[in-house]
Amino acid sequence: MVTLCCRSLHRYRANLCHAAHRQVVKDRQKQAEIAVKLEKPAASDQLLTSRHQYAFGPFRLNGETRELRRGHDAVPLTRKAFDTLYVLVALNNRVAEKDELLRLVWPDTIVGDDTLTQNIATIRKALGDNSDQPEYIVTVPRHGYRFVAPVQVLTSAPKAPGGVNPKAVQPLNRIGQRAFVIAFAGVSVLIGFALGWSVSRGRETSPSTSLTRLC
Repeated sequence: MVTLCCRSLHRYRANLCHAAHRQVVKDRQKQAEIAVKLEKPAASDQLLTSRHQYAFGPFRLNGETRELRRGHDAVPLTRKAFDTLYVLVALNNRVAEKDELLRLVWPDTIVGDDTLTQNIATIRKALGDNSDQPEYIVTVPRHGYRFVAPVQVLTSAPKAPGGVNPKAVQPLNRIGQRAFVIAFAGVSVLIGFALGWSVSRGRETSPSTSLTRLC
């Protein structure tokens, strides 16, 4: 009887040790996952308000007009599909977590992973991408998605040498031209006034000179 009790007590202690060990392992895994998330730079909440233009493959993504084009042809996308693609392209080769995409694309609506999955499928169909051999969007299991194609950020307006926008240079040139015209007109008026005063001064002194010669 005593032996049986000792065995039961030993098993109970062993089970407690195993349970405590498993809990410690789980806690360490959670801490590691939290550390990984903290190391990853989170996307800005203002990402969708930006107006950048991106180029990848034969496609052009315009945040200003909210259009996706392949060459000169427009590629139709729903509003949320466009927002999802814009976030993925803007993050460019960074993993977009599912909860991050849901927060950015549906900020005021509660949706599930199925909605996001449908959006990704819509985008892949529009791009002609294959989930088995992806060229643009890669699924990262238990995390989210990553846009893997090379992305080029396009400038909205060309700049003059020195980083000056030519649209800003034109007003400055016009101001300089106006200032030159005003200054030239002012100098001309002064010269005219001086000449007039000199002529009138000479007429006043000419009679006295004649009288001097007569005397």
